[in-house]
Amino acid sequence: MTHFNEHALEMAIMELFKNEGYIYTSGEEIHKELSINYPLK
Repeated sequence: MTHFNEHALEMAIMELFKNEGYIYTSGEEIHKELSINYPLK
């Protein structure tokens, strides 16, 4: 039995999304902006 490898799982999921036409964007590349309509907690 092989051990769970989180990195391999993440890469496999990203590959599945890529095959469906999604474009991967790193979290650091996503522009995040606070909106007045978004409630802050």
